[in-house]
Parts: sequence; C-alpha cells; structure tokens
Amino acid sequence: MSHKHDYRQIFKATSLFGGVQGFNILIGFARNKVVTVLLGPEGFGIVNLFNSTISVITSYTSLGLSFSALRNISQANETGDEESFARTIITFRRWMWFSGLLGTVITLLLSPLLSQWTFGSGEYTVSFIWIAFSFLLASQTNARNTMLQGMRKLKLLARSNVAGSVLGLLISLPLYYFLGVRGIVPALLASAVAGFILAWYLTRSIAVAPVSLSLRESVFQGMDMVRLGILTTLSASAWYSVNLFVNAYVTRTGGLGELGLYQAGHSLTNQSVNLVFTAMIVDFFPRLAGIQGNVLKERQTVNQQVEVAALLIAPLTLAFVSFLPIAVHIMYTPSFMRITEYVQWYFLGILFKATYWSMGYLIMARGDTRTYIFLELSSCLLFAALATAGYRFFGLQGLGASYLVSHLLFCILYYVIVSRKYQFAFSLTLGVVLLVQTLLSVLLFLCIRWFGYPVATYAGIFICALSGGFSLWQINKRLDLKDLISSRFGKNRERHE
Repeated sequence: MSHKHDYRQIFKATSLFGGVQGFNILIGFARNKVVTVLLGPEGFGIVNLFNSTISVITSYTSLGLSFSALRNISQANETGDEESFARTIITFRRWMWFSGLLGTVITLLLSPLLSQWTFGSGEYTVSFIWIAFSFLLASQTNARNTMLQGMRKLKLLARSNVAGSVLGLLISLPLYYFLGVRGIVPALLASAVAGFILAWYLTRSIAVAPVSLSLRESVFQGMDMVRLGILTTLSASAWYSVNLFVNAYVTRTGGLGELGLYQAGHSLTNQSVNLVFTAMIVDFFPRLAGIQGNVLKERQTVNQQVEVAALLIAPLTLAFVSFLPIAVHIMYTPSFMRITEYVQWYFLGILFKATYWSMGYLIMARGDTRTYIFLELSSCLLFAALATAGYRFFGLQGLGASYLVSHLLFCILYYVIVSRKYQFAFSLTLGVVLLVQTLLSVLLFLCIRWFGYPVATYAGIFICALSGGFSLWQINKRLDLKDLISSRFGKNRERHE
C-alpha cells in the first residue's frame, strides 16, 4: 500500500507541475515560430546567443538564491511567525537586489568583450549595454516568483509564469514585425519590464510585517541562503558556460544560420520533455532530502522516480519523433527541416538523461558537495569535447549523437559513484522498464535511418502504441487506475450530495 501511495504522489506532482510547464512549452513553440518566420535562421541564432549570454551571467551573479531561499521562506511561512517571515522576505529581497545589480554592472563593464566573444566582433556592444539593465528587473521578478513558490501559492505562480510568457510574446511580435533583427534587444527589455510588473501585481497582496532590519543584519542572515545556493550556482554556471562555448564554436565554424538550426533543434527537444523533468525538480528533490541517509528508502525513491519518468517520457518522445517532419513544419518553417537529423539522435538518449539526473539529486540530498561538483564539472568537460568533435566531423548529426553518447557516459559515471558511496542499485523492475522502452526507441530510430519519412511515421505509430500500451499496463500495476478513478468519482459525488 505504501508503494502505491508513493507512486500516486509522484504522478500527482507530475500532472500538477507538468501541466504548468505544458502551457509554457506551447507559448515557447509560438515564440520560436514567430522568430523563425519574421527573422529567419540568422535572427533565431542572434536571439539565442543573447539569451545564452544572459543565462551565463545570471548563473554567476544570482548566487543560487532563487533555489536556496525556498527552504528559508517555506520554513518561515510554516511557523506562522510573522516577524520571522518578514525578516526572511526582506533579507531575500535585498540579496536579490544585490544579485541583479551585480549582473548589470558586470554586463556593462564586459559589453565590448561579450560582443567579441559571442559574435566575433564589436558590433553588438551597445546591445549588451542595453541588455544589462534587464538583470535588475529579472532579479526582482524571480524574487517574487520564489516567494510564491515558497509560500506554496502555486496557482499564482503558474499564472505569473504563463501570463508573463504570453505577455512577452505579444510585446515581441510587433517589434520583430516592424523592426526585424533590430527589434531583438527592445523585445528582450520590454519582456523583462512586463514580467516584473506582472510579478509585482500578483504579489502585491502578500503582507510583510514592518520590522527593523539593518543592511548588516541582512547580509549575515542571508549568508545561509548564499551558502546553500553555491552548489547549484557552480553546476548551472558550468553548464551555461559550456552551452555558450558550443554555441560560439558552431557560430564560428558554420555561421549564424547553422547556429539557428542547432538552437531550434535544441529548443524543440528540451521543451518537449520538460513536462516530466519539471516535476522531478519541484517534487522529487524535497522528498529525497527528507529521507537523507535511509539507504533503502533512498534506493526505492530514486528507482520509483526513474520508472515514472521512463513510462511517461518514452511514449511522448516516440510520438514526437514519429511526426517530426510535421512538427517542424508547424513550429518552424521548411528551411529548418535539417534539424530532424539532430533531434533523432538527441531523443535516443533521453532516458539516460532522466536516469542520471535522478542519481544526481541523490548526491545533492546527501549534501556531498565535493562529489557533486566533481561529477558536474567532469560531465561538462566531457560534453564540450564530444559536442565540438561531433559537430566538426559530422555536423548537426554529430551534435545530436554527442548528446546520446554523453548521456550514456554520464549515466555510467553517476551509477558507479552512487553505488559505491551510497549502496545504491537499480531495481529489476526499473531495469525491465528501461530495457523495453530503450529497445522500442532504437527500433524507431532504425526505421528512420533505413526507410526515412513517411514510412517511419507509419512504423512509429505502431511502435508508439506498443510503448504507450506497455506504459499504461505498468502504470496500472503501480496505481490501480480503476480504484483511483472510482475513489475520485466517489469524492466528487459526496461533495455534490
């Protein structure tokens, strides 16, 4: 019964947070469509170079506060102590102002170098100067969204995320239409302003008791948040830096048009699977941290999470790959059809990604900072080497294959470490799930390579049906869907009576 409850909790979290992410994915697809139609591959590449650079700077200057402060805000909110809550919120906001100002100053000072590093010339120096001011706005937007998450006001948080994305799209559309590539920077700034105003509006009713708190006190009280955020900051900044390096390498080797194709494929793949990975971030880690040190419970929790991820992700990715040419036509334009070469390889390794991510959270829950940083930095260097070599010799296909190979190697590396240090082991049940779904993914991949589309689409429908049927069978074994549906309908009936 305990196992059934655990699985139901995982699926409930996945549906809740995955649904929120689903809205953002649809909006993201719409935004990509607008950019590709109005600006073309080159404009798409410029937008993503700016966004990649912003992400790198944010990762270094944010101090991981948006993640680490969640614990402090949640604890202060749960106690019901208004003064403690107010001190936590004021401290957090001040530190977020500092992080936003830090990002602005660094971008202003490095604007000539950023233009040279990302675009190979000083042409975009002024653009980076304007973009610098978006860091202040973004820091306060993130601060307010973090407050909503820490207070478990998830409906307001969902509204903020979705409405902010829609507003950003509506603002960007006329700027791209009338100004073309010259509208990219104004669109980025306008979206940052709109996001801040929306977040402020949704959090304006949050009452914070008036307390006397000096800047010195805020600094010392906030150091706990900063220390907790360093782990995620180091990991995120390393990966952002590697992605920026790969983007710059593709730009210098193949040009902005080639970068636009790579980023379009990367965006397509990431947004398609983030429904499940978002739930892993929001729900899985807190549960794992709560049982820290209980080897058997840790092993069970990780295995269950990977099982659920594999059962949900595999049918979705198989369906997506089966209709990939149609999806590219809908979401982009025919000139982007070459990204199918990249996406096919990437999706082949997605189950390995879900597996090593779960093991990575086990290391974080244990607080084993040295091991986690070692694995993350090793993974970054390995991926950078594989991605540049893959693109140099095989183009976009090589980039896709580099993701498959790197995810597989990461999986092996993480498993060796966690099995030795924490007595972790995969369950037989998980092994069966991964084996079946991986074999079906390989079968579809081979159909695409041998027969091409549209024959592969027809084969994919059959393979996807097999994967979906297997997943439904396995999910029913874990949840007892008939009993779950009956209990839900029973509760609804009681409410109406």
